[in-house]
Formats: sequence, structure tokens, C-alpha cells
Amino acid sequence: MAHIQEKQIVYRGEKIKLVRRPHMKNIRVRISRPEGEIVVSCPYGVPNSQWQWALEGVWPKMLQARQQYLAGQQKQPKYNLDLVAEVQKILPRCQEITGVQASSIHFRRMYSRWGSCNTRTGRINLSLNLAHKHPMCLEYVLIHELVHLLERNHTPRFHGLVAKFCPFAQEAERHLRE
Repeated sequence: MAHIQEKQIVYRGEKIKLVRRPHMKNIRVRISRPEGEIVVSCPYGVPNSQWQWALEGVWPKMLQARQQYLAGQQKQPKYNLDLVAEVQKILPRCQEITGVQASSIHFRRMYSRWGSCNTRTGRINLSLNLAHKHPMCLEYVLIHELVHLLERNHTPRFHGLVAKFCPFAQEAERHLRE
């Protein structure tokens, strides 16, 4: 069985990663995140001249895209919150504001959301990725999930309660999208 082969190479004075994959049909060039590395992926058996020809056609765009990506990464402040300590600090205030209590708080690796709430049990799950966001985002997500204990779905009443309990909700949502 064929395995993925990766190697670092220098192309036009720049380090890139060449990845050869089984079961791949086309040559792809992309910028990897979070490193900002240029990655060329191609099927086994593709001669070097072919992937180099494909890379040559997009090389200026790739350099520009990488430069823009890395510049954007430097502008974003880096947070590394201790989520457990932060939640212990702000949860009592959030519960007082909303008037509801969570039965438990759990931390999970979540890929498509910042939090979830089981309205039957009162359990709130928070994404570990919140550790890298602005501290106001954690408070917003906690309030958002606590409001689900008052209003299960994202109804107009739900959004009104979130806005009432969390006046900075729109700003926090903007930070979460960054």
C-alpha cells in the first residue's frame, strides 16, 4: 500500500513542501495554515517537470497570497487563555446576569462551533479553540449557551435575551469570525 510522501525542497530560493499522494488525480498548490507554507500536492508518478510547470503558473500569486496571509497573522493578537481558570472567574457573573445555572461545563475539541448546550441536562460544552480568542468571546459564548437554557432555539426572543445580557455580542461575534 502506498503512503503519502512529504519532503521539503527549495524552489526559486523559497522553501516549499512537496507532497506525493496515492489516489490523487490533479496537482494542487496551496498555502498551509497556520504556518503559511507553500504546499504542492501531486499524484505519485508525476514527473518533477510537470508539478514545476504547474507551480510556475501560479508562483507570483502564491508568493503574494502567502505574504498577505502572514501579514494578517501578525496583526491578530495572540491569546492563550487558561480556559478552566477563565470560566471559573466569569461563569458566576454570567449565571447571575442570565438568572440560570449550568449543571456542568465541559471542554472539547470542536471544529464547527464555539459551544453547545444540552437543554435537558443543562450541560454546556465549550470549544478548546476559545483559548486563542479575545477574552470577551468566552463570556459571549457562555452567555449564549446559558440563554439556551431559557430559550431552546435561535428565536427572536433568544437573540433579544442575548443582546440584553451581553451588550458586546456583535463585537464578540466579529472577533469569533476572524
